[in-house]
Amino acid sequence: MPNKILIADDNAQIRFLIRSLVESAEFTVIGEAGNGKEVVEKARQLRPDLILLDLAMPIMNGAQAAAILKEQLPTIPVILFTLHADKSLASHLRVAKVIGKPDGMTKLLDSIREVLGIPSPPVIGPLKIAAAAGIARFHLAHSTSPSEDKPPE
Repeated sequence: MPNKILIADDNAQIRFLIRSLVESAEFTVIGEAGNGKEVVEKARQLRPDLILLDLAMPIMNGAQAAAILKEQLPTIPVILFTLHADKSLASHLRVAKVIGKPDGMTKLLDSIREVLGIPSPPVIGPLKIAAAAGIARFHLAHSTSPSEDKPPE
């Protein structure tokens, strides 16, 4: 199961929104956590390919959780997704990226792809689409049988 993601945010609605977005982009969410202690435990058990981590969480905040994760699971990249986006946090907390929630979900998806080494879909007009999937669906929807390709006699 490639591209397994663990989501940690204390707000269940934010977790639902992130899960919906991530799964719509064909990633697999293998778990969710509502606090820093829980994300550390789940990361040890589930071994995700990437962790999306909120900074402000109860019991153990994202900064504390990130430090433990980088010590115990150093090969798993962490993206800090927070209202308090300070780009210097990335190097200070040793996380792959820091994304501000106000920057939006598109920025989050682009960052997930970047950190996992997955190319972003091409930009066509104002929308980003998976070009190959879109072309395949277009051909299936507009395909004709060989006899329909010939003009009527």
